[in-house]
Amino acid sequence: MANTASGISLAIQVITIQRVFYNHSLNYVLALLFVLSSQTLGYGMAGVMRRYVVWPVAMIWPSNLINCAMFRAFNNEDNDEVEMNSNEVITVSRKMSRSRFFYLMLFFQILWYWIPGYICPILSAFSLICYINSNNVVLSQLTSVNGLGLGSFQLDWNAWVSFLDSPIVVPFWAQLNILVGFVVLVWIITPTVYYLNLWNSKAMPIVSNRLFTVEGYYYNISAVLDSNLRLNETAYNLHGPLRITAIFAFNYGVGFAAVTCILVHTILNDVAVTMGFIFLLPNAIMTAIANVTMGLNVITELVAGLIIPGDPIANVTFKTYSYITQVQ
Repeated sequence: MANTASGISLAIQVITIQRVFYNHSLNYVLALLFVLSSQTLGYGMAGVMRRYVVWPVAMIWPSNLINCAMFRAFNNEDNDEVEMNSNEVITVSRKMSRSRFFYLMLFFQILWYWIPGYICPILSAFSLICYINSNNVVLSQLTSVNGLGLGSFQLDWNAWVSFLDSPIVVPFWAQLNILVGFVVLVWIITPTVYYLNLWNSKAMPIVSNRLFTVEGYYYNISAVLDSNLRLNETAYNLHGPLRITAIFAFNYGVGFAAVTCILVHTILNDVAVTMGFIFLLPNAIMTAIANVTMGLNVITELVAGLIIPGDPIANVTFKTYSYITQVQ
């Protein structure tokens, strides 16, 4: 239970978005109820689904195995371990206990973090190919840290685990599946679309999650909203449609495809709250086996946009109850 409370609720981010970007502060009581309701809904779904995604032996939850191993190391100081081999009991003796090994690795990790984290930050993301000719725009777009990162490497463990979790936890077959998809989408399709200038891609950076105008300038969201933070269609028509980068568009496209794929995959393999509940079981099975979770944020944003057009706050609120309750 303590571990589940370590993450940040998206409801807090929704409240922050209202205050920072839209100059609107939510009442403290309403804000508290909003956060609690989104979290407790997630706990309730977890209780309903534990029969299917916790109790079965096949649901191993790889990320939780690390915690179990750590707790066992803290409570087992015996260096000997009993193993079974052909119905024979074999005692394997270790020169170092698990807890001692853990603290030793923790010590070295603390020491090493100072190097990429403070002394030499370049080690967190280093591209030797880009340094060959840093003034070459195309080379920078393909190989730099802020580009597609082709040929770059990292010596910072925190950078390794920042997005896809620890490679020690995720099964190899799942990592290989992600790697193939990444190479095809990011290193093959994205540069092809960009340099062919499809969808006027060259007017924008090759990698960015910002919104742009047709001419490639940053889009001023505040200029197309009225005093109630709703879409002002007159102002929108004046400023023109917004544009996103090719890689961001592919990210949404893959997100749409993944939503249907996860249903098909789990079936063949053996409205907001309703959406989260429908996808909860197949998504939980995928996470329990492969430690990879398909995000519903893309499809929930689309559905919210269709149901409640022109209301960004309602969109992220819908996303909180449909997507984050499932994550919880």
